Amino acid sequence: MYEYKGRLMNARVNVFYFPGLLATLSITASMFLDIAVVGQMLGPVAMGAVNLALPLTMVFNMVYMLFGTGGEVLVSAAKGAGNKLEANKLFTLTIFTIIAVGIIFMIIGLITGNSFAAVLSRGDRDMEPLMARYIHMMFISAPLMIGVTSMTYFVKVDALPKLAAGIMVFTNVVNIISKIVYMGPLQFGIEGAAYGTITGYVAGFLLLVPYLFFRKNRTLAFVHLSVKDFLRLGNIIITGLPSSLGQGLGAVTSFCINVVIMDVAGKNGIIINTVCASMAIFASAFRYAATSTMVPIVGALFGERDWWSMHQAAMRITKIVIGCVTVSIIFFEIFPDKLLLFFGVHDMEVMRMGVTAVRIYAISLLLAVFIHILMTYMQTTARKLFSIAISVGGEFFSVVFVYLFGYGLGEIGLWSYSSAAYLVLLGLIVLATKCIGKKSKGKYHGVFIHEIQPAYVLGNSIYATPEEAAGYGDMLGKFMADNGVSSQSITAVKDLVYKIAVEIIEKEKDAKKTIDIMALISDGCVKIRLRDDGRPPEETQESDTAISRLSVMGYNNTYIQVPV
Repeated sequence: MYEYKGRLMNARVNVFYFPGLLATLSITASMFLDIAVVGQMLGPVAMGAVNLALPLTMVFNMVYMLFGTGGEVLVSAAKGAGNKLEANKLFTLTIFTIIAVGIIFMIIGLITGNSFAAVLSRGDRDMEPLMARYIHMMFISAPLMIGVTSMTYFVKVDALPKLAAGIMVFTNVVNIISKIVYMGPLQFGIEGAAYGTITGYVAGFLLLVPYLFFRKNRTLAFVHLSVKDFLRLGNIIITGLPSSLGQGLGAVTSFCINVVIMDVAGKNGIIINTVCASMAIFASAFRYAATSTMVPIVGALFGERDWWSMHQAAMRITKIVIGCVTVSIIFFEIFPDKLLLFFGVHDMEVMRMGVTAVRIYAISLLLAVFIHILMTYMQTTARKLFSIAISVGGEFFSVVFVYLFGYGLGEIGLWSYSSAAYLVLLGLIVLATKCIGKKSKGKYHGVFIHEIQPAYVLGNSIYATPEEAAGYGDMLGKFMADNGVSSQSITAVKDLVYKIAVEIIEKEKDAKKTIDIMALISDGCVKIRLRDDGRPPEETQESDTAISRLSVMGYNNTYIQVPV
């Protein structure tokens, strides 16, 4: 009776996922179109040069994921736990660190850019000069690329996913349009691709200005930091490390893969791998949308220790992402030739190799997405070592298998290595979760390592009617009595729960809506949390009645605490 419904979390997932998907699609479409536009306007050699420079972009991604994701996870958990001051300190520290790191990267890159070009191109006389010109301008854009993207993480945590999505969509639309103008009418050549990136991120920053400096209803605030507050930076880095390692090691992996492909299949192989990499970039839009949804929502729920809702949100996100990626794979399997033509591939020999490559490589995309979701969930729920192991394992097995399959099986091995690598990694993840469940003696179960709530925790949903509220009060009373709560406290808790539930019901005026309620007996207190998605309350603490209210991720929490 009054079983957990999950309506509120499903609604939150939808509110965050689809704007997040729009934002990540704009990012990945921009990367996807970057390569395609260069291929169409400047030719396949320039397209290959841009692809060989991809490790540089991945390093930038590594930095904003390190601080952006780490800060986002911790700020979300602090907000979920009702610790507003901690959330503001983490927000302030992360933003200023991001700005400083972006400037440092720009300075280092301007000094060493030519060396990067020589290493990444392996001295190829056609691609190296193109890469040097392109990389030089990309380093100039580093503070903007790192800063703007990182700041949108906190816009989401502030329960403004549409604004965060709008900033990234606008950034990438301006990016692509300006690239076409710079490389077309203005004839800036390969530098035009980098100029477009700079222009796009300047446009995105202009949209951020009102939020950062003029937005009156921003819940996150810049606060004064003491010297000891900088110790939090270590926790931010450790928390963001799994996402960051995936990008940082991905740069190394990308370099190793390009070395093997160049040895086995030459420039034709690099051109085809550029198309395959673009497929992976496109599919990654769905997984990064999952990350942008899971981190703030599951992070806040983890702060509340609401395992029912965490599992509900994670499963819904997984189903949405797997469905979207499956549709993409079907398209790649049916129309590989059209995809190659889109990237400017017309040579028949390259086309023959490319059709087979696209069809084989597409299979790995589903495995990659599911593994990424698992890594993000572990990262968000404070299983840092597990998430780091998944992140490192993905890159490690990719390098191992590209060498084994590439040199051992030839061209077929170049495109099938990723499926083999992800299958091995997924098998190890499943084995590890089973071991954790077994060692916990039943406390944890499933691949998401879902915690089975102990007997002193009660999680339910009721429909927004007085009758449901009264009925739940009777069940809550029995629960408290069975766990040794005094009759006086039982009466006080039941009265407060009914009072708050009726207030929510009168505000909602919709009997189809639900209220999620979690009851916990710990530390000598009965702790109740009621959650609804109506009009946000004022954030207050009513010490006389042991009631506090807080808006978290767009839903409303009302907390009740009464001594046992």
